[in-house]
Amino acid sequence: TLGAALLILAAGIVLRSVPWLPLLWLGTVLLGLAIALANVLLPSLLKRDFPLDAGRYTGAYSAVQSVFAALAAGVAVPVAGWTDATWRLALGMWAGLALIAFAVFSPRLRGSTSVKALRQPVGTASSAASSTGGEHRWSPWRSPTAWMITVAMGTQSTLYYVVITWWPEIEQAQGISANAAGVHLSVLQLCGIVGNLTTAAVLQRWQRDQRGLVAVLVPLNVTGLAGMLLLPAWALLWSMLIGMALGSWIVFCLASFSLRTRNHRHAASLSGMAQSFGYLLAALGPFVLGALHDVTGSWTTPLAVLLCLQLVQLVSAYGAARPRLA
Repeated sequence: TLGAALLILAAGIVLRSVPWLPLLWLGTVLLGLAIALANVLLPSLLKRDFPLDAGRYTGAYSAVQSVFAALAAGVAVPVAGWTDATWRLALGMWAGLALIAFAVFSPRLRGSTSVKALRQPVGTASSAASSTGGEHRWSPWRSPTAWMITVAMGTQSTLYYVVITWWPEIEQAQGISANAAGVHLSVLQLCGIVGNLTTAAVLQRWQRDQRGLVAVLVPLNVTGLAGMLLLPAWALLWSMLIGMALGSWIVFCLASFSLRTRNHRHAASLSGMAQSFGYLLAALGPFVLGALHDVTGSWTTPLAVLLCLQLVQLVSAYGAARPRLA
């Protein structure tokens, strides 16, 4: 399925770049499908093949995602000016990267998918138990821990997409120039990569219990948001703190799919549940807070709402970080 997702991704990119409006929509649908498949199944693959290193590898691929997202955003405008194809070339050329990724990944498609029992980093349940009929009765929708992870994913995703969408606008409303706000957003994303890698290293040591990590990340969120609200002149510092926190949160949430489940099938089920709910909230977050800004005429109330959301983040992430299986 992951191999097919890469091919669907390449096809979607190409179709979106063809100058015919129906293909723009079809390509967009294919892109969404491919990205969703990869997002859900990558944590499951790590759980299957690297059950004791899931945190480290999650941080690694999250950092790579961040680097290439920043690279794509940075080169889009210059490439668009090279030819008359403009944005179609700037977007369509990334189909080549998807095909390269498929070529690198393709040797795995010839391997066996059988799985031997592996020692798990958390929990007391036997791995063999997961291969019995009990596995088929397990559902993340009935697990309190799975719901904690799901809510943590939702609040993390909401904050991330609100920040990516509105942070420059928030800074400009506080008196920061447009150019400086753009630079601050770039710094925020770079600090996210630092957060990816740092959290991956921490999770390698704290595979059983991550509550200490939560105790650091929630105050980072609160400090960054409150700082922008109360002392906007230090906007660069708040951007750095928020960037590091967001980069850390995504690794924590994605790694939880592996760390809190018995096997890769459970990890896939939990990943599908948490990411569906999480990205639903993420889709609504920027719209709702943008509308709230329009109603109130300032960003004070939206920032206060995000600060209140940190209480939900604290409770859900604390529950997700406890050393127990979903």
